[in-house]
Amino acid sequence: MNKSAPIEILLTTSLKEDLKAYVSLHPECVTDIAALAVSGTPTVAWRAAWLLWACIEKNDSRVAPYVPDMIRILPHVDDNRKRELLKVLHLMDIHESDEVSLFDTCMTIWEKSGRQPSVRLNALRMLLRLAAYHPELKNEMAFIAQGHYLHDLPDASRRIATRLLRSAGIEQN
Repeated sequence: MNKSAPIEILLTTSLKEDLKAYVSLHPECVTDIAALAVSGTPTVAWRAAWLLWACIEKNDSRVAPYVPDMIRILPHVDDNRKRELLKVLHLMDIHESDEVSLFDTCMTIWEKSGRQPSVRLNALRMLLRLAAYHPELKNEMAFIAQGHYLHDLPDASRRIATRLLRSAGIEQN
């Protein structure tokens, strides 16, 4: 890959393994990729978030400054980008001041049955993660385990959601 090519071009013309190799050789570009994930054109932004998740470590300091923006734009982006941003956010520490907004957004995603199952499952994972830090949310979590939120999921996704809820100690209604 050509280092002089703008990362946007690489994101739209390269295979994932080539992109990961490029990031491995040029770790400084992670901040550019994070910036594109929150502000790029929809196609570039989705691919940036997709690549970011594959290339960062837990609580990656290069991505941390972009976490509030990722949370802020989450309600306004398409499902593919939502899924990838949620996967990135799951790797990052969430500042207490951003938790409420993220919780509300994930609750909205989980409750909307027409969304892609993978987006809903990633929202559920984030809801359960946030609830683990805040035991007072346990009552809210019982609400999300109601059958009508699970019945419209495909069988495999329903099994995953059931397993996630069970492992969090939340009984289905």
